[in-house]
Amino acid sequence: MKCLGLTLWIVLFIGSPLAAQKTLHEQFDEAFTAMRRGDSASVIDIVKPIVRSNTLQGADRGKAWILLGFAYKAEGQYLPAQSAYEKAISILKDDPLATKDYALVLETSGALYREMGEFTFARNLQLQSLQLFKKSQDHAAITRALVGLSDLSLDQGDAKGAERYLLQVEAESRLTADLDDDDRSYILLAQGRLALQRQDTDTAIADYRQSLDLFRNRHGEETPMSGWGYVMLGDAYAKAGRRAEALQALWQGVHLLDRTAGRKDSRYLIAEVVYARVLDQVGRHTEAAQYRAEGERAIQRQCSGCTISVDSLRQTGGIGDVETLR
Repeated sequence: MKCLGLTLWIVLFIGSPLAAQKTLHEQFDEAFTAMRRGDSASVIDIVKPIVRSNTLQGADRGKAWILLGFAYKAEGQYLPAQSAYEKAISILKDDPLATKDYALVLETSGALYREMGEFTFARNLQLQSLQLFKKSQDHAAITRALVGLSDLSLDQGDAKGAERYLLQVEAESRLTADLDDDDRSYILLAQGRLALQRQDTDTAIADYRQSLDLFRNRHGEETPMSGWGYVMLGDAYAKAGRRAEALQALWQGVHLLDRTAGRKDSRYLIAEVVYARVLDQVGRHTEAAQYRAEGERAIQRQCSGCTISVDSLRQTGGIGDVETLR
């Protein structure tokens, strides 16, 4: 997810000894602010020099690599993101005091592999992460991990598996008071995806609307997640045959993502292709061809080593199998 883990990680980071080092703390606060507004390039500019220096040691250095991996992934730089996560894993895996951080980097690394279409690697990493969260009895983190596994199951067309994970999400969420509206919004997105895969468009639309409202109420309209929420909602409208509403929501989503996340962001590229599909459906073929060509070329460049192809994206008709790009 893009990213339930970030909220958890910010809490972990602020509580670390690094917070006492004012200058570094201010730099990371600036990096977090940039990440929230979708400015991942600035995050890289801030964090990359820090991890290359000897300023940080131990778990704090591992956490910095995680943040850098987030930023590289958002920029579509998959190989640097993979390298950053691997460095974090090597630092954190043998630190008995960094179990939660290690579980988080396994989860985020799994999300990267999932985005690249490497579902077996993704599932193994996310299951390892889930087991670590269970050992620490962190019910909020368990809930987030289960949502990710539900999405992964849907990527592979396993609706029954997704439903099993979402039932566990419901049970775990009752055991914690540490979930916020972002968490609840992601849960609704997962529930909407399951409903849409079962062709229950009314439920999917209701879930996506509620999810979008939660994001907008907490963060405002001008955020990447609000943009992606509109894209998800537009995709559901399109599948329900409500093309006018689909076009309006997708137009809002594409332009919000353009303004907030930028045209290198995976969500923007997927949004272009989904928008093009609906434009074709209403006969706006020239406009559709422009959006599709731009989106497909960028996806092929950005994901040259991935197993998800543009052809498979066309066959799924939209977001279903690539909803991880958020």
